[in-house]
Amino acid sequence: MRNVHATLEKGKLTIDMDDVFAGLDAEAKAQLIQYLACDTQVIDEVINQVLDGCTSEGWHGATSGHGNTWCRYGIDAARVRVAQSASEQARLEIEALQARVRELSDRLQAEREDRSRFERNGYF
Repeated sequence: MRNVHATLEKGKLTIDMDDVFAGLDAEAKAQLIQYLACDTQVIDEVINQVLDGCTSEGWHGATSGHGNTWCRYGIDAARVRVAQSASEQARLEIEALQARVRELSDRLQAEREDRSRFERNGYF
């Protein structure tokens, strides 16, 4: 790890997180990322960035500033993936609902035909 900027003020040690993060080797950085990615507060703040464009405190990661589907990094890429996933989930849900409507419509039609047959035969 390279030098990390730290200050001591009123008994409180403060370190520069940018220095810490930038100074980690690839393996340590990957472990830290995996740890943070599973933390509820981190997940909540990432969700805020994806949905609202920034964290609850107004911070945000790298963005293209365009929010288009060609973006492949940072929060913009996450937004595209969420939209694509939501679209796919919506498509699957719509298909399932349409299949159910067809099933119920076919059943209703069959019951109408049965009723009509019974009426023609004098059962009603």
